[in-house]
Amino acid sequence: MVTKADERWDAIGDNPLVIVSTLKELMMEAREKWVDEVHDYMDDEDVLWVLNVTARMIAGEVPEPSKIALTLARLEAVSLKFRTQYSAYMSYKKGTTEANMRKNHYKELYTGIDRLVDALKYVIK
Repeated sequence: MVTKADERWDAIGDNPLVIVSTLKELMMEAREKWVDEVHDYMDDEDVLWVLNVTARMIAGEVPEPSKIALTLARLEAVSLKFRTQYSAYMSYKKGTTEANMRKNHYKELYTGIDRLVDALKYVIK
């Protein structure tokens, strides 16, 4: 039995350019869904900015060397904001399932940003 996926790949054949192009399209669609989902949940413009920067880097778009310093500064500032939000959800905003989920998101956001900043520092060296 031949599935629609089999028919699609048979039409493409073994052409690596077509395969890479198709995979890139699928990644872009997934990226947009991921960014929208997290942004809708967190409802924070800085979260949206960080997710867009990250998604572009996943797609291979690293900022130009002349813009990396500004990107690093903004990432560090946003990381500080997320650390503060994490602390808030660990203390005076604590007590609900929603607060616990947001706390976990902020923790992972600032941890990921810290690692991304370290990687970008390595790129400019």
